[in-house]
Amino acid sequence: MTRPHRTRLSSPVGAALAVTVAALASGCSGTGGAAAPATHRAAVAATASATATPAPVSATPENLRAEGFTTIYQQVGNMSGSLGFPEIPHIAAGTLGMFARCTGTGSVTVEIDGLTRYDVQCGDPTGEFNEDSYLEAHDDVHARVISHTTGRWAFALGWHAGSDAPTGDAGTVADPDTDGG
Repeated sequence: MTRPHRTRLSSPVGAALAVTVAALASGCSGTGGAAAPATHRAAVAATASATATPAPVSATPENLRAEGFTTIYQQVGNMSGSLGFPEIPHIAAGTLGMFARCTGTGSVTVEIDGLTRYDVQCGDPTGEFNEDSYLEAHDDVHARVISHTTGRWAFALGWHAGSDAPTGDAGTVADPDTDGG
């Protein structure tokens, strides 16, 4: 099965690079033993701080509604250990969106029985978002997150009709404010 895969990337190195470039652009250079200008000291301190302390990784789930998902089946954050979620009785044909993020070292494995399984490396502040499209409905679906991390994790699972999905088969509505699913 081919799984469309989209990973969001960001890095605290970009902040350090921006501060360093700004310091160089403002003319900071060695002063031959004289006291460094205040702007130079501030830029050097900011660069050292940005490179010494990586951005914190949050164990909060992504808002899948902002990504266009109309039904949210699971959404948890700040979890530890492995967790199997309650059975989803029916998922209509369409697109499943899965988000996972974890702190610490190691990884978590996201598993949707019979549909997909993938690993997410911990420590990436943006986490990983994947979408899988299905042309057929699925019944009695079980999702789980298997923890291999020293830290905490977050997970969200959502659904939308998708552009390739046939119409007329509604899935489980997890939120009464939605009409999709």
